Parts: sequence; structure tokens; C-alpha cells
Amino acid sequence: MIGDDATLREAALRTPVDLLLTGKDTDGRLLLIRSLERRGCEPPRHRHRNEDEIVYVLDGELTYYLGEWEHRARVGSCLVLPRGGEHGFVVETQEAHLLTLVLPAGLEGYYLELDEAGREDDVTVERLVTVAARYGVEITGPPFGTTQRTIAASKVDHPSKPGRRKRT
Repeated sequence: MIGDDATLREAALRTPVDLLLTGKDTDGRLLLIRSLERRGCEPPRHRHRNEDEIVYVLDGELTYYLGEWEHRARVGSCLVLPRGGEHGFVVETQEAHLLTLVLPAGLEGYYLELDEAGREDDVTVERLVTVAARYGVEITGPPFGTTQRTIAASKVDHPSKPGRRKRT
């Protein structure tokens, strides 16, 4: 189960997203987003068919999950989420401010459609899955935080990346 409709509506309404640069501004090259993520309103697990994402943490703390890896992201952390990889996150603090670079542009419509649906009180699981699919995003499961707040971590994968751990 991805989540219930009431939770999705709340997440859509409580997750402010500012589209700082769009494909229209950059000739389709990139989308730059500033978002305020809140604990308990995390997006469902998903993967992008068309875009890579680079996420920079401006404020707060999150745990990102990418495939079989988890990474604790604090202020100043920068993560690369390549297209095709299932990912999601848990907000560990009350809030987290993110700057996300999406390459290439193309997801603007996704955010605009969900924003409109949220204002119309029409965010449902079916609508989320449909809108996401229209923009090449596959919803693969519920938000990570709904099924596991803590995941046991195995040894550190590489000494230069002390926060990155393989999930067990």
C-alpha cells in the first residue's frame, strides 16, 4: 500500500515546493526546486525513468534510501540520485529544507498538477500514481518512514563516505 488518501492530501498540502528554475528558463536542461519537507509527510518510494536528481540539504536532517543503500544527510550533504534507482527519504528532524537539481527538466508539470489537486482536495493514491506515471515516475511503495523508522545498518561501505551504509 502506498498510503491512504488523507495522508497523501496532507503531504501534498504541507510540502511547499518552489520551482526556482524550470525547463522554460533553461531550454529544457534542468529544473531547480527548493522544498520544505516535513516529518510524516514524506513522498512514497519511487523511481524516475527520465531524470537524475542532485539533492543538497540546506537545513534539517534526513535519511535517504537508494536501492539497498541508506545515507544520513545533514546540513551541507549533497546526494546524487540516478535515474532508474528506487529512492525515498525519512525526515529525521521536524523539517528539512532541500535544494534539488533535476536533470533534464520535465517534472514541472508533476508538481503543478499535484499542487492543483491538493488545493482542490483531490489527492488520491490513484491520482498520484497516474500523475507520476505521466511524467515518467513510477511509484514503487509507501514512504520509507511508514514501514520502518529505523533500519539496522551494516558496516560502512567506504571510509570516504561515513554516512553511507548498506541496508540489511
